[in-house]
Amino acid sequence: FVFFNGLEAILKTMEVGTIALGTVVYLMMFFFVLYGVVGMELFRGSYTRKCVWADTGEVRQPDRYCKRLHQKDYEKTGLPFGPGLNVESNCGPMQVCMDVEAPNFGFSHYDNMAAAMITIFQAFSTDSQAFIMWAGIQSEPEWLALTLIFYIGIAFVLGQTLINVFVAVLTTVFSATRGEFEVEEEEEEEEEEE
Repeated sequence: FVFFNGLEAILKTMEVGTIALGTVVYLMMFFFVLYGVVGMELFRGSYTRKCVWADTGEVRQPDRYCKRLHQKDYEKTGLPFGPGLNVESNCGPMQVCMDVEAPNFGFSHYDNMAAAMITIFQAFSTDSQAFIMWAGIQSEPEWLALTLIFYIGIAFVLGQTLINVFVAVLTTVFSATRGEFEVEEEEEEEEEEE
């Protein structure tokens, strides 16, 4: 049957291409770990801080991530002091910056390597990438450029380049395997004619 020949070609492709595909998977894992370590250095503890109302303790809606500031750091911003002005964070009047649950039911953060891998996978698969990047920008406002470079790097290196390399290796190995099968089929037909 033609169907089983195609299935046999796919299985042979997986067998022959294991080393080549494994190399690409190792390269992808290297970049996942690299971005995970960098993310843990940049954003450890950042994704759990949110602005909450000082009087009720409820999370401000819409959610706003925050950066805790010390008095000397706030003075550097050049913003004036005034009544009701919160000088300990970038939240705003009558709000405080508190540790609350991380986004996406606690899965998106860089506090440990497992969560960093999940967050990077979400970013590279464009599942909530803008939301995760925006949380990083709000929680670390002085690192705006670095945050943008980090997430654009994830999208480009992992989401475009390495996935395309994986597909290119897979199609190359499949084409070579399919060519071998066609040569074998022609030889079998010639033997049957004789």
